[in-house]
Order: sequence, then C-alpha cells, then structure tokens
Amino acid sequence: MDNVELEILKSGIASVNYGYVLSNPNCDVKAHGQVVLDSGYPWENYIFARDIKGADVKAHGKVVINSCDAYTNYLFARDIKGADIKAHEKVVIDSGDLYFNCEFAKNVPSANIMAHRKVIAKCGTKKELAEFDRELKELIHNSNDDREVNSAKIKNSAKNPYQFDYKELNNDELLKD
Repeated sequence: MDNVELEILKSGIASVNYGYVLSNPNCDVKAHGQVVLDSGYPWENYIFARDIKGADVKAHGKVVINSCDAYTNYLFARDIKGADIKAHEKVVIDSGDLYFNCEFAKNVPSANIMAHRKVIAKCGTKKELAEFDRELKELIHNSNDDREVNSAKIKNSAKNPYQFDYKELNNDELLKD
C-alpha cells in the first residue's frame, strides 16, 4: 500500500475511498471497503458492493439492512448476487411501502410474492391489489412464453443443426437451379 492510498484511507471519506477503488483495481479492496462500511451510509455500501469485485457483500448488506431504508434494501436484493434476499425483503415488507413491495415481488427472483401481496392487501386499495395481481400474472405468462420459445428453438436446432431449409421447391425454382 503506497502513501497516497494510505492518505485516502485515513481520510475516512467513504465516497473518496469508493472512487479510489473504482479507478485502482489493484488496491486493497478490503481496507477501502472497511472505510465505506464504517461510514454507515447505506447508499455508499450498496454502490460499493454492487461495483467492486471482491467486496464483502454480506458486511455491506448488513449496513443497508440496519438502515431500514426500503429503497436501498430493494436495490441491494435486486442487484447484488449473494445478497441475503430474505433479510432485505423483511425490511421492505416491514416498511409497509406499497411501491417497493410491488417492485420487490416483481423484480427480485425468489421473492416471497405472497408476503408482499399481504402488505398490498393490508395497506393498499382493492384496485392496487388487482393491479399487482394482473402485473404478476402478465410477468409469469411472459416468462413462460419466453421459456416455450427458447425450448422450441433448442429442439429445432437439435433436429436440424445446420439450419437447412427443407421447404418444397416448385418446378420453376428447380429449373433455375
């Protein structure tokens, strides 16, 4: 660790440490991550864990969870592989915020949709609940359609690996050849 890096670390400014790690891939990620962690800013902890390979995702996730900020918890669970989705989800559910509960259920794989639906049923209107159900059905339907299209493509490519066109030729086309 050189003197410049040591000075930046000692400054204790989370955004400066984050910026340094971003532009210096060979620096001590753990040390800079510790400064960001100690700052206790959920947003900077989220950004650090999202952008920096080798960041201690669990440690940064803990700061975000402890802040109880529904928005940052939602983003953390959505964007960061290895995030403890259940823990972040609990913060969003407990917040009772309809918007983030909807977004979490729609955009976070392995979200407990029924738990989010309960929040919407409790805090929202019948119209909001109906809208939520409609959007989820549409999402599920679209993802099933995508799966069917992809599996059909895979089956077809297995039957015809060189993608030959077997359509019948009429007499005129044959004569041209």
